[in-house]
Amino acid sequence: MLFRPCVHALCVVSKGAAWQRVKMSPENLFRAPNSQGEHMYYNAALVLLFLFDICLAIYVLRTRCRRKVTSCADQAESKSGTGSSVSPGCKPEFFVKPYIQLGTAPGERGDESLEIRWFAESLPGDRWTVEIRLSKTLRGYFKRFFLEPHQNAVSFLEHDQAPLVEQTQFHCVVQDLLPGEQIEYDIIKNGGLVFSSYTTARKSASQPYRFVTVGDMGEAKPEQAKIAYQISRVSPDFLAMPGDIAYKRGRVSEYLLKYFPFFNAERSSPLLGASLLRSIPSFACLGNHDYGRPDLIDVPDLDDFSDLFGYFIFWSQPMNGPDDALADQISQKLIGDKSHQERFLKAAQGRYPRMANFSYDYGNSHWLILDGNSNVDWTNEELLEWVRKDLSTSTATWKIVMFHQPPFTSHNKHGKEQRMRLLTGILQECGVNIVFNGHAHLYERSYPLKFTVTPKADGSLIGADGSVDGTWQLDRKFDGVTFTKPDGVIYIVTGAGGAKLQEQHLPASESGWLESTARHAGDLHSFTVCDVNGETLILRQISLEGEVLEKLVITK
Repeated sequence: MLFRPCVHALCVVSKGAAWQRVKMSPENLFRAPNSQGEHMYYNAALVLLFLFDICLAIYVLRTRCRRKVTSCADQAESKSGTGSSVSPGCKPEFFVKPYIQLGTAPGERGDESLEIRWFAESLPGDRWTVEIRLSKTLRGYFKRFFLEPHQNAVSFLEHDQAPLVEQTQFHCVVQDLLPGEQIEYDIIKNGGLVFSSYTTARKSASQPYRFVTVGDMGEAKPEQAKIAYQISRVSPDFLAMPGDIAYKRGRVSEYLLKYFPFFNAERSSPLLGASLLRSIPSFACLGNHDYGRPDLIDVPDLDDFSDLFGYFIFWSQPMNGPDDALADQISQKLIGDKSHQERFLKAAQGRYPRMANFSYDYGNSHWLILDGNSNVDWTNEELLEWVRKDLSTSTATWKIVMFHQPPFTSHNKHGKEQRMRLLTGILQECGVNIVFNGHAHLYERSYPLKFTVTPKADGSLIGADGSVDGTWQLDRKFDGVTFTKPDGVIYIVTGAGGAKLQEQHLPASESGWLESTARHAGDLHSFTVCDVNGETLILRQISLEGEVLEKLVITK
């Protein structure tokens, strides 16, 4: 925009054949010309200004003042049986609309980054671009990154339906952001804008933040839409999901029908869900349904369902868990024809199996995400040492652990799945504050507790029925109102995110509750929202109608 006054300033007044620069002042810049020669040069300057304004208008309309840079994209083409055509106006047929992920970089601090992912139909010759502009800041510059599909084609689905639509998996990492910095992003296909949204980089340790935790949602029920809508109303900074994302087996096809339509809806309403995933980062742990195991006796087989393990295809999370050798040792083993396994592994792009366990920092909190499924041997000393090292080296104010199966619950069906109690000693030793679980479709909060595992009569730590014996110390004084500093770890089951409630598996009265249970709500769908500001964490449990079921304050 400095070009206009510069052109005016360089206009000259002709006196014979001589040129004389005119001082840059309002009188000289905008006065009328007073000689034939000056008329000529003045008119030329006006023409230059007119041409410049046209170019500037075109540039502004095309770029919309976009700033900042997007970085690398990697693609893997896949096939689906959805078979719909591309909509008019160069818009892609989105297989999965854009959503925000943590990315596979470790959780340690550095320049902030986020990952934008989507799946869409893409034909040879299509040109995709992601453009980023910074919001509410004067900082910024801009680059465009052009994504070229069909470089690393992979097919991981088999369907009988025809015709099959080729789909491409895109990801784009946005780097060099400042903590809490908001960006707006546009996705462009063949020069036409096809998607726009916004997101925010993670907050720094000194900034307050809000998060939501909820699990066991993906059954495509009306309650799931209401939960997603209520979550959108509290405007969290991120979403943490303790497993069972898409029922019944965590298949790619089930994610498409039962998860993304509700949590990445075009608009927010109690009937549709909410457009959450496109604007806030989310992360999750593996539930039994995410591993293709509705029941413990089920064995997931890629020959039966070639689109199993959607968790490793759709989620992109830090790859800072146990090393590859240990990850292979504790992971769910792949079963099925070798060609089916190869297709899955190629679509997972290196995330299987290591992404099953990882850690991540947000604000002043450290999150450790664990695989609580029965394929993991939690008596493995090498694995326990990895957990201990991860937690003990963190200096975060709040230490939070999330896995699917609760070690303490009054739920009659899941109450004997106690293998994760084997971790309680490490969690207490390393100063963990809260553990979030799902699995049981209810809200349940324990008293702050310390648990000591005791061996069974035969010397084993875990029984054939999954039980783990021990003694506990309960902090019954803590009430979250008057007494807010807990003595022990608080275990919260927040598995009422939309799947069918399980009241038939709950005790008929408080007398049947587990001794550690302080609060229980099994007749309502709900989610957990936490506000963190320094050494204070305020937790609320909110129903699908927006009612606050419980509120408590936790202080350090």
